[in-house]
Amino acid sequence: MVANGSTGEDAEMGRVMLVNNVGRRAACIGGMTTLLAALTACSGGVDRSAGSASSRGQGTDSVTASAEPTATPTVPQWRPPSEISQTPDLPTRGIQPVSGASGKQVEMYGLTLTVPEESSIREWTNDRGSPMTSVMLAGADEEFPYLVVSHVDSSGNTLEQESYLQETLLAGPGREDTYVARTPETWPVGSEMADAYMLTWTHDEPQADGTSVTTDRAALLVADGPTGRWRIIAAAQPGELTEDSIAWQAMLTATIDRP
Repeated sequence: MVANGSTGEDAEMGRVMLVNNVGRRAACIGGMTTLLAALTACSGGVDRSAGSASSRGQGTDSVTASAEPTATPTVPQWRPPSEISQTPDLPTRGIQPVSGASGKQVEMYGLTLTVPEESSIREWTNDRGSPMTSVMLAGADEEFPYLVVSHVDSSGNTLEQESYLQETLLAGPGREDTYVARTPETWPVGSEMADAYMLTWTHDEPQADGTSVTTDRAALLVADGPTGRWRIIAAAQPGELTEDSIAWQAMLTATIDRP
């Protein structure tokens, strides 16, 4: 059974506000409670190229699963939470760690990322009192692209349950998050392989003037024991979260060492 209601810090993935030192930098990044309302569908256009991190459906009403790994799953624009199963119905993307990346290494919560030299790091606390770290990959004065990294010792759920909660939250009322895709993966933790999940989606953040700001997003969740997890959220402007983009590549440089 999935824990009822909030799932600790994970259930909070709802809304992460990043404030630029020189102007507006509101970027709603999903948490567990709104994480599911915010995970980035890595590709901004309706027609997604083969190189994009995720693929929007083209007039399809159902998700097509394959036994073979795929880097570009095709998903419908939206489907009701009642149609989402706890076990992902999409095949693995077959993601692999990126090694040999140039840049500087930054450490947080037991993991190390390799990011561009100009990246700016900001540590902060969310409204639940949990520590978060933002990595502005193009420097402190640029809103996009960015990563948000966090860790939870225990959410009370397995990682599959947590990823399921996040996907169903993203598919909830309002439809601010579309083209949500969740795939089962694995990721090295120390000398072992741990369960992991990748979520991608497109987020539309309503503005006070009636317009909206669209971003592409992805989240890599990696299990830390039975109920703990690391999470790296990547966000970029529409169409700029492709598999060879700075944000996607930086996210996949994550190295996790367990004593």
